[in-house]
Amino acid sequence: MSDTSTTAMIAGAPAAFPTGAGAPAAPEHRWNTGYGWILALYPLVSWIPPYLVLFGAGTSNRYDPADPYDPATLPLMAAANGLSFLLLLLPLAFAVPDARTLRSWGHRRVAHPAWVLLSPVVYLVVRTVHLNRSVRRGSAPLWVCTAATAVATCLSVVFVFAATWPALVGAFDPAFDPALADAAAAADGYAAPGSVEDVRAIIEADYRRANSAYTLDCPGVRSIEPGSSFTCDVSIPSGVVVRHVAVEMSPMEPGAFSYWAIAE
Repeated sequence: MSDTSTTAMIAGAPAAFPTGAGAPAAPEHRWNTGYGWILALYPLVSWIPPYLVLFGAGTSNRYDPADPYDPATLPLMAAANGLSFLLLLLPLAFAVPDARTLRSWGHRRVAHPAWVLLSPVVYLVVRTVHLNRSVRRGSAPLWVCTAATAVATCLSVVFVFAATWPALVGAFDPAFDPALADAAAAADGYAAPGSVEDVRAIIEADYRRANSAYTLDCPGVRSIEPGSSFTCDVSIPSGVVVRHVAVEMSPMEPGAFSYWAIAE
């Protein structure tokens, strides 16, 4: 009877301690996926496209960071925001196959791909926690991503600072207009204007260097007597006035004048 009992205990052991095909597979020590490294380096490139839209070749002269709600620049801003949204979703295309690959290697718990919507760093933090619990390795992509994020942040700050430098320089000058930072120097190169139309054409030419769609009109002004002042309107092709410019004729030098955007 004792032999039968012992046999029953032995026979029952496989049910309590599964072995062979029914046992859960031990995770392989592999953790290094190409998708994980793409996510680690993603911060280095994700910030670039939106900035190129706003400040890149051919657009930096049309985007005025001191007047971001200028109707002439709204399409540009919409394009940059849309591109930023797409770049926010793109990491999902790498997080999903990364998690699937880790599961195929026997890792029972992996980071959910949805974490990457917060940022690649967050996804890699959760990924690293699970890998460290199972195989005690796999933190390298997280450290690389952290460093890449720091570098991208510094580059963004430098890029924005360089692009908005004219506005920053004139921040304490109430007569400063970022699109016309060199207006005073440029005016010296013109022949002395002899009429309101000459003044209007000079100012409009300066504004068109910032945005070729701008037009300028000085309604009701008939003369440019020394010491006189008047206001002109800056419009976009639809006829909407987007800015007002104050013009002041020099009381000492005939034909000389200065102008500036009026703060709304």
